[in-house]
Amino acid sequence: MVDKRVISIKLEQIEQYHGELKRKQETLSRHEFLSSTTEQRAVERMFENAIQACADLAQHIATQEF
Repeated sequence: MVDKRVISIKLEQIEQYHGELKRKQETLSRHEFLSSTTEQRAVERMFENAIQACADLAQHIATQEF
């Protein structure tokens, strides 16, 4: 059975990472982003976290018995 709590948590995480990425996009210029290894790594990590949350969500749904 799909656990709605797990789905809710994963969706909240995805929304959080999306919001953080959007804020970076809105506040950093292209030049600032490209000249800052720290900012690039932060954005990369946010993408990794969002992708992992998507994978976790998909796995949770796919492994449940119907």
